Amino acid sequence: MNTDRLQKIIDSYGANTNRWPEHERTEAIDLLNASSEASELLMQARAIDTALDSFQVEPVNQALNSKILRHALKENTFEKLTAWLMPDLDNVISSIWRPALAAAMSMTLGIAIGMALPEESTETLSDSEELYLLAITAESSEGWNYDSNYE
Repeated sequence: MNTDRLQKIIDSYGANTNRWPEHERTEAIDLLNASSEASELLMQARAIDTALDSFQVEPVNQALNSKILRHALKENTFEKLTAWLMPDLDNVISSIWRPALAAAMSMTLGIAIGMALPEESTETLSDSEELYLLAITAESSEGWNYDSNYE
């Protein structure tokens, strides 16, 4: 055992010799009794341990603590919407009208979008474009009458 190894033990386990590894404890204690440099290392470690043991954490600000807890427990928007739509067995009426309202709102949105779109396209397709589109539809898999005008 040398002072470098003793320093590593003290840095790792502190000044309390009961916490040191058993297989090195007796050699380390013998070195402490024989060397003043090793004893000085232990005294410095005890001073640090005493300072750390006497350190006390200030109580937290209760307003900040409650704000953090409220934020941590707050549900996100998706969870709120899901909880709102799910049936509530204690309140049957809300279990019926909430999903109906959600369906009506989505239907109203679809109608509004449909009304905002133009009824007919102002673009005209050429004959070859019409054939291309016809070729990729379900009609082409069943076969269609080939008109000789498009040759």
